[in-house]
Amino acid sequence: MTGQRFEHTVGTWLRDEDPAPPDSHHSALTVAARLPSVRQQSRWWPLPLLRRRPAAPIVIPDTDHTPPPIPATNGQSPTVIGRTQSMLSPVKAITAGVLVFALGGVLLIAQPFDRQGGIAPGAEVSDAFEPVPFTLRFEPGMPLRDAQTNTEDGVTKVLEACFAPSILSPSDPRVAGSVTFCRSEHHYGLEGAEGPFAWSRTYRIENDEGAWQGSSSGAEWQDPAAESRVETQEVFTLEGEGAYQGLYATMAFMPDKRSIQGVIIGGPPPETPVLPVTD
Repeated sequence: MTGQRFEHTVGTWLRDEDPAPPDSHHSALTVAARLPSVRQQSRWWPLPLLRRRPAAPIVIPDTDHTPPPIPATNGQSPTVIGRTQSMLSPVKAITAGVLVFALGGVLLIAQPFDRQGGIAPGAEVSDAFEPVPFTLRFEPGMPLRDAQTNTEDGVTKVLEACFAPSILSPSDPRVAGSVTFCRSEHHYGLEGAEGPFAWSRTYRIENDEGAWQGSSSGAEWQDPAAESRVETQEVFTLEGEGAYQGLYATMAFMPDKRSIQGVIIGGPPPETPVLPVTD
């Protein structure tokens, strides 16, 4: 068989065996009719899906290279082929919402712990003792020990006289109790008690919870120009003991020499300052 006859015979056979192409419209109608009876399989998702129709994509037309749409033959909306801007799918939108809700809840729960009662960042909560002012009154009491008196180089020394005054009307129970008061004086000159003198005094207040003890010093003299007596105001600090350990009570006598105003503080007064070194 020559080549020319072979081509003629095979070509005729292929034309006889080539079936006609199926009708696309008829195939689409057949598939659409079977859809209600076919069970649709979807992806598993742990969260409930919102039953709403997804929004149609936004189409940005391209006047130069936009291909024409392909019409659908199954009664559905035509598929648009071209340049589109992608939108969030329902699954992605639900996932984003769940994440935002979870993060917002965590921040809301953590917010009160972060504020710590409204304290500004960087500030520290202090446990410092709050100073407490008080008042009381001393009344003279019985002597506990007689003074020792001697004179040396024109100075009359009256030493270690002790008394037991009473405390009246203390505004704070921590400064109530029994009192022991001792004094020593140095008198200068021949005027005795009328002349200038320096003094030192020690106080101790005791009660069932603890005690306070401290000392003071001062001086008195006659002012010739004013013809009056000059007296230094007595201010003294007592250190706490027992239940009052670490506390200090600073007191000051009023002009009547009996009434006292004071304050309880949570630490000792500052140490005596050191003078700068000078050449």
